[in-house]
Amino acid sequence: MSSERYSKMWSVPFRIGAYDFFIPFNFDQSLKATFDALSPAPTEHVLDVGCGSGRALLHARDWLRRGGRLTGIDIAEGGLAFAKRRAASLGVDARVSLVQGDMRELSTVLDGSFDAAMVHFAIYTLSSEADRRLTIEEIARVLRPGGRLSITVPSEGYRARPLIEDARAWERRRDDISTPTRLFRQWVLYSIMEVATRRHVESKLDLDVFHRYTKEELHSHLSGAGFEDVRIEEHHGVESYRAVAVRGG
Repeated sequence: MSSERYSKMWSVPFRIGAYDFFIPFNFDQSLKATFDALSPAPTEHVLDVGCGSGRALLHARDWLRRGGRLTGIDIAEGGLAFAKRRAASLGVDARVSLVQGDMRELSTVLDGSFDAAMVHFAIYTLSSEADRRLTIEEIARVLRPGGRLSITVPSEGYRARPLIEDARAWERRRDDISTPTRLFRQWVLYSIMEVATRRHVESKLDLDVFHRYTKEELHSHLSGAGFEDVRIEEHHGVESYRAVAVRGG
């Protein structure tokens, strides 16, 4: 998928907050786990590749308030505009930088000083294997030696229906929202999301416009870019692989 098509598809939903309204609870928990896997120290600088509307800031807020720094990069201007407003509303805007750019060209706009990087369901939108490999190589270039990467990608089993069924199960266990809100999310919001996910994500995955990864492929791309100590876990519900790796010296 071209960066121009991605920007056009996502920029308006990001800008108006639709992404946050519709995001399934389990998918948001997957995003949180991708950040948490880095366990960043308060002195560290983390890069969020394909940051979208800056949803990860919600999960990084306490760390940022303790002194952490986060830079988000995305091609979609609307996402960055929303992320800027989000950072201000969370009171962490002084600790956050936002950059418009293509994830295949990170080293042209960023220096190589990041302590860690996270990527959650972003690289899979690139239809070319060469571009997916290039992006991981670019991440390696902007990480310092010993820098850590946490990346989550859809696995071979990713489908809309199991994702939504798992999201509904998560909603039934929640006690932080009212019963009417929970029921609305389970049976109205997620019904809409199942149709939208099947149409705009699953169909593209089936055509390999978006890409489902195998564990072996993900490991190959990471090790080929110079990452070491690659650890990959499979996560059900969202049907994804999450890898944590270290940039070699």
